[in-house]
Amino acid sequence: MIKINKIGELKMKKHVSYSDFTFDERTEWLEDNLGKGMYVRTDNGIDRFNYKLKRENQDFYWYCFEKKELTNPGAYVEKEPSYDIINLIEVGDYVNGLEVMSISYFKDGRRYIEFDDGKYLCKNYQIESIVTKAQFESIKYEVKNDQINFKYF
Repeated sequence: MIKINKIGELKMKKHVSYSDFTFDERTEWLEDNLGKGMYVRTDNGIDRFNYKLKRENQDFYWYCFEKKELTNPGAYVEKEPSYDIINLIEVGDYVNGLEVMSISYFKDGRRYIEFDDGKYLCKNYQIESIVTKAQFESIKYEVKNDQINFKYF
């Protein structure tokens, strides 16, 4: 991704990642580049974009995803959206019930994902389910033995 900074009449191109954008820059990028069928990674997991709807008599849009609607996805989208869901997977996520241990890249840029059981995948069609590490952490419950008090009658 390229970000253009204007200094006087000089234009400087700087390579930055989506995560380096400010809130306003993320919002602007999504307004210009988010296409139907793209996958996005949010704090609530991975979702697929369906369409953008402008509300009548108001100057803002509703972004309609499969799981929820957002008025401003720039606040929620964590990574650059992609048509390939495999590009949004990170180490620590669970794909098809297996934890992702490492991610490597082929020479052509495709991802190679290795799991805790030694298996791997590198194609979108191999993905059946994804639970992101943020989703997993939000539902995790830890039992602490020192806080359990038993009473015997």
